[in-house]
Amino acid sequence: MSSHDNTEFKVNPNHNYYACPAARPGSQLFLVRLEWEADSSEESDDDSDKDDDFTLALINFSGINYILIGLNRHCHTKVLNIADTLNLSIVQGYPLSKSYDNCNVQHFPIKCAADSIFTVEGHVDINDSVELMNILHNESNKVQNYLETRYLEENENEDKITGNVNEFIELLD
Repeated sequence: MSSHDNTEFKVNPNHNYYACPAARPGSQLFLVRLEWEADSSEESDDDSDKDDDFTLALINFSGINYILIGLNRHCHTKVLNIADTLNLSIVQGYPLSKSYDNCNVQHFPIKCAADSIFTVEGHVDINDSVELMNILHNESNKVQNYLETRYLEENENEDKITGNVNEFIELLD
């Protein structure tokens, strides 16, 4: 697949797509929080798309790795809220690249409706690679803490359900 070919990526017309540079501070936590919090399954009446509510692709565009996140359009307000809490902005439109040698504009290699593609931008501009690595390391720790908290909450809920079912079974005996 060439860098400008979209033959292996299936676009869902019910989704919005969010292109986030993978190394951008905030992108790790943004991705994880979207997966956990912006699930549209409880908002959508259409069961046919439940398995594809959250899709990911990694796209290298002009030497930058982008995480392309696909979510049901119902989730857009949640996406904006999560981005805001992480000091990220969601800007409508494709990421663009302009080559310096011949002034050609390259377009992001996904073919979807113009109103369904967004670029995730950050407000942190870091030119020191050591500082950037420290920020990304701290963010990785935040992701780990977030996931541990979510898994603990999920397991506690499962324990409560299992306990309630076992109590109910005991009452039947």
